[in-house]
Amino acid sequence: MYRIPVLLLLFFSIHLVSSGQLMVSGIVLSKSDKVPLPGVNIVEKGTQNGTSTDQDGKFNLSVSDANSILVISALGHLTKEIEVGNQEHIKIMLKPYCHVDWFDSQKIGLYIQSGLINNPVGGEFFISFPAFLNQAVVQPTVSYQTDFNDNYLFQTQIAIKHLVVKCNLDLDIAWNYKQVEFGKDYNSSVNSFETDLNFSHRVFGIPYLKLILGYSNMAVTGHDTKNSNKSGGVLGLGFGIGKPINATLIGKANIYAGKAEYQVDLLRNFKQIQTFIRYYNQNTFSEFSIGLGYVFDYRFKRQ
Repeated sequence: MYRIPVLLLLFFSIHLVSSGQLMVSGIVLSKSDKVPLPGVNIVEKGTQNGTSTDQDGKFNLSVSDANSILVISALGHLTKEIEVGNQEHIKIMLKPYCHVDWFDSQKIGLYIQSGLINNPVGGEFFISFPAFLNQAVVQPTVSYQTDFNDNYLFQTQIAIKHLVVKCNLDLDIAWNYKQVEFGKDYNSSVNSFETDLNFSHRVFGIPYLKLILGYSNMAVTGHDTKNSNKSGGVLGLGFGIGKPINATLIGKANIYAGKAEYQVDLLRNFKQIQTFIRYYNQNTFSEFSIGLGYVFDYRFKRQ
């Protein structure tokens, strides 16, 4: 009389024990810096059975059997699937999702600038062409300041930005040329080839970091100046400054035997309005400049 209910109870007990008997624990880390990731979703594939990692990136989940597949997903990271198998503790590395969009192609910038020491009047112009090779952008820049007499400072640059792109890192290359006329007795020309490494993630707590390395050559002529031709290395560093300034500071030095040419820029953008403060020094010549510019987009008709 009680045989059928007892058999049914035994059947359902065996079913409940077999479905959910495998307890899996683990930890989820970021593959880029090996830091534990809290709030990661862990779901048994094909079910609503799931959990999330705690503040230490750890989790525990009871799954159906060893054939179960865990789906691991987190904001800003690539989703990953792992078969449980005979693993009771799983160490999971999530790769950050690395898609970076730049908005510096097809732009034109016009600046007015004034030197407070030697060249009171000047301007700057740049144009960035459409992106090629998916992300790279060619950008020529020309700058000129003068006192309409014996002094002028001419600078030009041709840069290829985002030539190499990795997760949280991109590489720019540039050729720079400067010419200085200081009175009637000093004239110099400088050629430099530079590589910029731009780190977009925090390094030592800094929101943005730029490392500049390169090679430079400076030729100096003049009536009362000894002619010289020197070569040396280029070394520079740039970093972002957070609130309330929200600016970028970049310093760069061309280091020759016994002498150095250097430039420091403080950059601050207000949407399409861009400003800078710049100090430049080369031997006996120096200039402190301020600039105000406007940047706008251009598009071809077929776009």
